[in-house]
Amino acid sequence: MTVQKGENVLVDVPVHLVGEPAPSVVVNQEEMTISLSADATNVPVRIDVDITGRTAGQHIYASDLVLPADAALGNEDIMLIAHLAEQAVEAEAAPAAE
Repeated sequence: MTVQKGENVLVDVPVHLVGEPAPSVVVNQEEMTISLSADATNVPVRIDVDITGRTAGQHIYASDLVLPADAALGNEDIMLIAHLAEQAVEAEAAPAAE
């Protein structure tokens, strides 16, 4: 394939979550890649999403991602990338009566 500078291509780019959420929060990543329209000579290797300190109940949508200046979403901007939930706590088993 031959491309020229200034020509846009539609590519799937990995989404990488970085950082740690608030304690007792589990991150569920729904999408591992996102489609971007970007200059063929400047395609990003990945899109980093900082989840540091995020709390349960928060959602990260495609429209929330910080994209390079020359890139645009190729997907719907309402696509859910990840959501954060409270970590489930298992009830401790009661000691068996002897």
